[in-house]
Parts: sequence; structure tokens; C-alpha cells
Amino acid sequence: MTDEYHAYNTLGSQLKHHIINHQEQYVDGDKHTNTIEGFWSLLKRAWYGQHHHYRVGYTPLYVAERCYVYNNRNLECIWTKFVNESMLLPSKEATG
Repeated sequence: MTDEYHAYNTLGSQLKHHIINHQEQYVDGDKHTNTIEGFWSLLKRAWYGQHHHYRVGYTPLYVAERCYVYNNRNLECIWTKFVNESMLLPSKEATG
């Protein structure tokens, strides 16, 4: 879900994408831009606060890190979750 900013137009070819025209409305049922705006806020805060700048080649990794943090933002201890999941053995389906 994004607003009508033209830079988001290419998203529709890569994933499910809805557009909200803020001149007409801010919410369409359960579709709104608050979630993506909150995510961008966290990504920018990490840029200014932790990373200070992004190297273009590593941008997908910086974004993936923030996705992980954002998707687990309601956990009391994200570090424990990360360590526990990192120690899991791969399943037979994943290893072939």
C-alpha cells in the first residue's frame, strides 16, 4: 500500500500493490499508508542513527535487516529470537 507517488508505480509488477489517492481519501477499508510510512520512518532512522550512510551494493541487506526488525517489533527480546532461529538445523525439505 502506497500513496500515488509515481516512484511506486513499478511495484505492481513485482508484488501486490494498492494505491491510495490522498486527495480523495486516506483509508479504503483496511488499506492505508500508515504501515509503509512507519516502515520508511524506521529505515531512515537506522540510516541516520546506526549506519550513517548506505553503500549501494549493500542496500538490500540494510533493508532486509530493517524488515526483520519491523516484522518482529512487538517482541520483548528480538535478539533471543534471532539467536534461537539461527541455531536451528535446516529441515530435510530445505536441504534436499
